[in-house]
Amino acid sequence: MLKLLADYAYAYGIETEPGFKSKQVRWAIELDSINGFTGVRELGDTTSNNNNGQDFLKCPDLSQAELVGVKPDATF
Repeated sequence: MLKLLADYAYAYGIETEPGFKSKQVRWAIELDSINGFTGVRELGDTTSNNNNGQDFLKCPDLSQAELVGVKPDATF
């Protein structure tokens, strides 16, 4: 039963992995291979006053300690 559920989630792109979750992203940084930074672009419905951005299914979702590499049980 669990294998069928996992296969279904994989087939429809709803599987989850530790450290990732679905998020709405409002802005994208544009880069190219020659000049690097080229600008910032708004995502989603840019004509709407209530633009929440574009949905991305797998975005990193890490705590501050995970981002800087500090173990949660570390003492200073």
